[in-house]
Parts: sequence; structure tokens; C-alpha cells
Amino acid sequence: MKAQRVTGASSSGTPKEQMLRTYQRAVFSALFLGYACYTYNRKSVSYALPTLLTSGLITTATVGAITSCQNTAYAISKFLGGVLSDRISARLLFSMGLALSGASTLLFSRTEDPRLWALLWFANGFAQGAGWPACAKLLKKWFSPANFGTWWSVLTASSNVSGTASPLLAAYVIVPPRERLAYSGSTDAAPDTREEEVRGRTKERDEASKQTASQRREE
Repeated sequence: MKAQRVTGASSSGTPKEQMLRTYQRAVFSALFLGYACYTYNRKSVSYALPTLLTSGLITTATVGAITSCQNTAYAISKFLGGVLSDRISARLLFSMGLALSGASTLLFSRTEDPRLWALLWFANGFAQGAGWPACAKLLKKWFSPANFGTWWSVLTASSNVSGTASPLLAAYVIVPPRERLAYSGSTDAAPDTREEEVRGRTKERDEASKQTASQRREE
């Protein structure tokens, strides 16, 4: 159905106007939920970082690399997203960006390689730039200028809704399953196991640092 704008329609309206309002509600609901998911995917690692650092799976240097990769990609994609929204379907752009950001979030929890983490989060940041330009274009297409500001302000609230729920969900999506079990406290043995693993990883890193320092002194 071709998008048309309803201006000054009565509460009942013609069957065509009623159908259009139904489409508008469906489109807006999809945009609201979709952009909330965009926001969650963008911030999910930030919410999970304390757990990842405590588990010993990640270092502060790796944290810096991951966040820098995402911010760099996001800055680039915000420009490209606006350009692309004028040249391809906004629905396609919105869907592709959301799919890529969601996939990178899920894959993040399936690997423990810091290099892959940085690569996945670069992809996540790159996908984020497609979200808002597509939203703006779809809002302009489906809603009249008379109430455009209202719909715009309600849509921006989706990021706040996501920000409220994200901290509760991030640890269970981002943190690898093994560490997630310890984080949730679902077994009595999990915390002890995690502490032993953390001590083991710390000891290995210390030994590696000592060996590197010794080799440098010999050279």
C-alpha cells in the first residue's frame, strides 16, 4: 500500500482512511521497537563490561580497543546512513542495519578472541548509522506535518525505554554462557569455579609478563 498522509480525518473516516491509520500504527510500532533494539545493541557491551572484567576474559586495553572500534565505525556510518537513506529503500536500510547489529551482539558472546570482539563491535557500530536516518524518512513518509513533531518525540523515547531494560538483559546476552552461569549464581559451584579460573588467568598473564621482561633484559 502506498503511504499517504492523513490530515484532518474524522475519528471514523472512510474505510481507506481507517486502513491507513492501521498501517501507520503498525509502522510506528515497528520503528519504536526496532530503534529500541538498535539502542540496546549499541550499548549492550558497555553494560556487560564490569562482568567481563571481573571474569578475567577481558583487559582494560581490550576494552579501549573495542569501544574505539565501535565509535569510529559509528561516526562513519552516521554520515553514510544519511546518504544511503536518500538512495535506497528506508525499510531495507532499517532492517539490514538492525539485523547486522543484532547478529554482531549475539556473535560477541560466542567468542573469547579479543580481535574478533573488536571486529564484531566495529561491525556493530557500522550498522548503527542506518537506524535513525531510516526512521526519520519513514516518519516523514507516513505521517503528516501537523503531528510529525509528536510522533518524532515519542519515537525518540524508545532509546530511553531501551536504556531502562538494557542493563537487566545485557549480561545474559553478551557474557559467554560459562561466565553467565557464574554471574547469575544459578549453581553453588559456579562462583568458586569462576574464582579459580580468574586466578589461573591472572597467574598466566603475570608469568607471561615476567618472561617478556626477562627476554628484553637479556637482549
